[in-house]
Amino acid sequence: MVWETRKIFGLPDLAVSCTAVRVPTLRAHAEAIVVETEKDVTPDQAREILAAAPGVEVVDDPAALVYVSVYFSIGSEERLFSVASDRCNLNNV
Repeated sequence: MVWETRKIFGLPDLAVSCTAVRVPTLRAHAEAIVVETEKDVTPDQAREILAAAPGVEVVDDPAALVYVSVYFSIGSEERLFSVASDRCNLNNV
């Protein structure tokens, strides 16, 4: 997961802390990623930034409850992203 995340973002030195759970799927694999930024980023800003990245398709429509699933990856080589929330707290103290 560390290598794949660095590859997707094109950042070979990206600090990554992860827990992997393998679930067999027919056509794809998934990662749940928590991103910590220096400045606040809204979900809309995150969608815009991801949509501008080459090879990335944002599948994310909270109003219609549409998020990435294996279904969307059929026949696609794109990296699919959804932005679930901006309410993550990384301070587990």
